[in-house]
Amino acid sequence: MPKAPRSEPTAPLVCVAPPGGLAPSRARWRRVAWAVVLASGWLASQAWALALGRVAVQSQLGEPLRAEIDVPAITEAEAASLQVGIAPPERFRAASLEFNPLLQEVTLELQRRADGRTIIVLRSQRPVSEPFLDLVVQARWAGGELLRGYTLLFDPPHLPTPAPVARSAR
Repeated sequence: MPKAPRSEPTAPLVCVAPPGGLAPSRARWRRVAWAVVLASGWLASQAWALALGRVAVQSQLGEPLRAEIDVPAITEAEAASLQVGIAPPERFRAASLEFNPLLQEVTLELQRRADGRTIIVLRSQRPVSEPFLDLVVQARWAGGELLRGYTLLFDPPHLPTPAPVARSAR
């Protein structure tokens, strides 16, 4: 008589959160992941050539926002009718993201570089006071609409390194 396969008893998987709930960074990443899932699900139902690529943050904490978003795939027709901006606060709430008041002042401008690349330049007048900024970019053109979420991370300003202190020999 063949023996039945033996299985080891397994403990149930238990998720334990700290007394105050999930850590802020974990909750933040969960919101970002949820926004990406929502946006990608909506995007999957659309078909177009326009895409928004990676973001490059060029400013530091305490400086006005300067960043660039690559637009790797865009046709001339899309570029002619394209309008880009920060998504309205309702879109942030739908994705469980906080709408930072600084975003009301951020300008987005479509630019074509000398090398032929197309980018969206983001700028603000006020300095960024938080180490990260959740951002949802909304692009509209004659062929459709696209939403893309980003989390911008800001490095602290470069501080001069102090000169080493000379020690006297005893």
